[in-house]
Amino acid sequence: MPRYDEDDEDADRPRRRRRRDDDDHDPFRPRKKRGGGPPIGLIVGGGVAGVLLLVGGIVLALTMRKAGPLEAKGGPAPAPAPAPEVRPVPFPVPGPAAGVEAKKPLFGVSLPAGTEGVRQIAFGGGPDGYVGLVGSAGLTADQNLTVARAKTGELVGRVLLPNGESVNGVAISTSARYAAVHVSAPFDGDVVVLHELASKQSYRFTPYSKKGAITNPGLVFVGFVGPDRLLTAHETSGFDVWQLPKMTRVCGQPGRPPSSMPMVEREGFSMRAKNAALSADGKTLALFDGTGFAFHDTTTAARTARTEAFVQGLTAGFRGAAFAPDGKRFAAITTTYSPQPLTALAVWDVAKGARLSTAPLRPGAGGTAMAFWGPDHVLLSQGGLGSAEVMAVATGEIVVKVETKVTGSSRLVSPDTPGGALWYAFDRSFGGREPSALGSVPAPAAMPGRTLELTPDGPQWR
Repeated sequence: MPRYDEDDEDADRPRRRRRRDDDDHDPFRPRKKRGGGPPIGLIVGGGVAGVLLLVGGIVLALTMRKAGPLEAKGGPAPAPAPAPEVRPVPFPVPGPAAGVEAKKPLFGVSLPAGTEGVRQIAFGGGPDGYVGLVGSAGLTADQNLTVARAKTGELVGRVLLPNGESVNGVAISTSARYAAVHVSAPFDGDVVVLHELASKQSYRFTPYSKKGAITNPGLVFVGFVGPDRLLTAHETSGFDVWQLPKMTRVCGQPGRPPSSMPMVEREGFSMRAKNAALSADGKTLALFDGTGFAFHDTTTAARTARTEAFVQGLTAGFRGAAFAPDGKRFAAITTTYSPQPLTALAVWDVAKGARLSTAPLRPGAGGTAMAFWGPDHVLLSQGGLGSAEVMAVATGEIVVKVETKVTGSSRLVSPDTPGGALWYAFDRSFGGREPSALGSVPAPAAMPGRTLELTPDGPQWR
């Protein structure tokens, strides 16, 4: 017999026939025209999400109980001497395909086979020294770091960089004895892998570990400041100099308290610091300290000069920083918001910290990295398919557009300008049938045109 709602107060109200499955029904049994209520998938998914959230909260609580404060005054504790490990020798590098003769490039030098798909580039020892190139044959292939002589392309050494490791930067020593690779490890603290190219040994160490204190600052960049000394700098304006290969701390500065803002930052495409730089000889470090730039002697870590405090508050933007070729001037593209918003290319005297010039720029001006190209211009590499812009230091005007015109699968304008030259690496063909090449363009006394095309046959102005 059909069942009806019970309602004695309003006998005249039409009765609702209750569905047979309103009581004690099976929620997992499919029904026709079922209405109302959340979907079963949502109920089950919500339950799973709740369990995961509870477990995550417990893990976070335990992690926070373990975490301790940053060491007072001394900054992050120096990492212990790393234990050496023998890294695997990279996969054999194939030569040109059968029946294909390797051609000498019409311009620049041929790089060693297996250097295709260049994604990062770094120099050691200036234009007469060495170049390190990070590349791979494809998106799923392991990466490798190839070190060669910049002038001849002669292979010096090569190390395998597993595809699972995210490379945040590389540095090459002036003698090419060492190559340092900055590897991302955000939860434990980024790792520096030091490779001895001749012995094929490598050493892994974490300069600013987060295992004991999650608030420890993150590593921003590494650079060589001597034949056997490596500098590491972190987010809160501290740095350390290490003696190689045992990574014994020589000197450094602790920096600001944890999570201080604005931070020292790295650009995610070029892997160059936005608001820090080393001079070409490695003797001077410029480092943003929260309100301005401080200049340090990398031999003693002593501060030698400081700019005015141009940042007020906790917010500022940076689009690149660089020393002039002679190391006497330092420039940075900055965006400040107080007392009023201003984006500008500012230049300071390194010895005294005095501001020499300020060129206002449009908001958002800049690139993925900045380097001086001659004394009066800066090169703003744009990433992507190897484009760049040349800006006049005095006025902030873009005076030259740089474009790569090659048919290979990759092209890269170097973010650095060793010897005051613009450098670019490019694949000469698809599929690695011909070795990649490295070319350079010295800075002209006066710009011959408004566009510089970088081609396999050399630079072409128009």
